[in-house]
Amino acid sequence: MAAKSKSNTNNITLLTSLLGTVIVGLLASPVIVEYVKKSRGPEATPAAATTSAAPATAPASAPANAAASEPAVVDEQCLKKAWDAFNARRYESAMQFAEQCIDNFGKAADRAQEKLDSENEPLPPEKPNAVEKDKILKRGLLNDVAAAYFIKGRSAEYLYKAKGPKAAEYKSMAEEAYKATCRYKHARVWDTRGWFWSPCEAANGRLPLK
Repeated sequence: MAAKSKSNTNNITLLTSLLGTVIVGLLASPVIVEYVKKSRGPEATPAAATTSAAPATAPASAPANAAASEPAVVDEQCLKKAWDAFNARRYESAMQFAEQCIDNFGKAADRAQEKLDSENEPLPPEKPNAVEKDKILKRGLLNDVAAAYFIKGRSAEYLYKAKGPKAAEYKSMAEEAYKATCRYKHARVWDTRGWFWSPCEAANGRLPLK
């Protein structure tokens, strides 16, 4: 009897071991793992990264900002949004994004222009060489704030010409924005078609509004 009891015990132990091995194997299978992940919900896996890479090229008529400082990166984003909204004819949104750039970086652009004036820095030539291009691109905030004023002016002009109930207000906003653009005489905007243009000259070409 003792031998038979010992044999039964050994059989139970062996069976338990085999069952344990089978259960572990099942739990480790890809099908079971995937099922468990789904049953636990989205928190079971880490969230995907939301940071996207910067565009390889600037949008048409957007400035090429070569400054590497953090403020310049932030400014480039609000300006890109302003250009995108303007090109999509969402003029109210374009004005809001342009004003964001102006509010955040206008004083820095003012200081940059004052420094250029005090040093009697000549205006960039119409066809800059490599050295002059580098100078222009290093004036990131100056270029972008001038562009922001120009976008604000063009957007307000379109809204004025739509002849809505706020037409007179938009006309005044456009004129003020165009005049403000010319505070930044050294600013230039890079057109991806291959040249720089002056926001001040472009703004002056819009005045007087009719």
